[in-house]
Amino acid sequence: STSHYSENGDKDIYVSLRDKNGNWGKPKSLGKVINSNEDDDSPYLTADGKTMYFTSRGHNSMGGYDVFETHIDSVTRRWTKPQNMGYPVNTPDDDAYYRLSPDGSYAYLSSYRMGGYGEKDIWTINYIRNVLVRGKVYNMRDKSIIPGVELVFSGQQADKKAISFRDVTKPIAGDYNVNLLSGRTYQVTVTKDGRNIATEALEVPVITNDTTVFEKDFYVPFTDSAGTTRFAFRKVYFDTDEYDLRPESIQELDNIIAILKANPTINISIDGHTDARATEQHNKELANNRAKAAYQYLLQNGIPDARMIVVSYGERRPVTSNNSPENMQLNRRTEFTIIPRAGEKVEDIKIEGGTNNEGRLIPKRK
Repeated sequence: STSHYSENGDKDIYVSLRDKNGNWGKPKSLGKVINSNEDDDSPYLTADGKTMYFTSRGHNSMGGYDVFETHIDSVTRRWTKPQNMGYPVNTPDDDAYYRLSPDGSYAYLSSYRMGGYGEKDIWTINYIRNVLVRGKVYNMRDKSIIPGVELVFSGQQADKKAISFRDVTKPIAGDYNVNLLSGRTYQVTVTKDGRNIATEALEVPVITNDTTVFEKDFYVPFTDSAGTTRFAFRKVYFDTDEYDLRPESIQELDNIIAILKANPTINISIDGHTDARATEQHNKELANNRAKAAYQYLLQNGIPDARMIVVSYGERRPVTSNNSPENMQLNRRTEFTIIPRAGEKVEDIKIEGGTNNEGRLIPKRK
């Protein structure tokens, strides 16, 4: 932009082309479509060369300098009639030097407006939009759809404030729909019947329009434990806020290993529990660690991963009230439940081996 070639002394916008040798040619005016009878200044061309932003006192300015937008016509190779970008980009005072970020998610400009610190200040404009994220949740074991699954998307705003969004997969179809703020990475927690069955990071790209749909399916290791049974395995207990295995717990786990090896078709759910002295989130993580401690011991001693699932109930399923140290000890536990195979009846399950096998199955507590 310069007033050097202008007939009336106002600033106009010019273009200079570079030849194959790297030399710049003589500037040429962009013509009356772009240049007005007032000052036209601070041109900015987007990376793809298809859009130009510039500042002008002319055209249909709201007052002072305003920011305008124009596009190159792909056929005629001429710039379209400039459009005033309107409020809140423009105000009745001077607004200039508009610069868009490479991904289009935000822009900078210099502006004299309410809320500033002096004369012209540098401002940021946020163009990030919400995006509709939708998909289904599948069982990675057999690719079947899982209805009734809760998905919680946890992330942060630009100011680091925590945000979360949730939905539950629909009956039969098993689909979910949730509106998320784009340009964020979310931690997605997938739960079914209060059990955490998967956690996954989801990066949502920057979206600058309101019509984008982002498709995302989740494949999770899920075994439906509805109707599972509790064999006469003893529980293993833990110290306060700990998940290290006690010596007596090792003895019981060795017994479980013997039973599982003697019954290779039996699969189990390892269920972690806590008392109610900490926060719900802390207890959920602690219960998960307690269940994983037992899981790791069984895994290291020859029980395949495919025969076990880990479930964290946190403080939600106490066996007694948390009104005394003795009762809280009873709630700090990990339990083991047998998962019947498809079509298998509880009374048909035969258990062999194990020192605490009482020859009976006890219905699982609801």
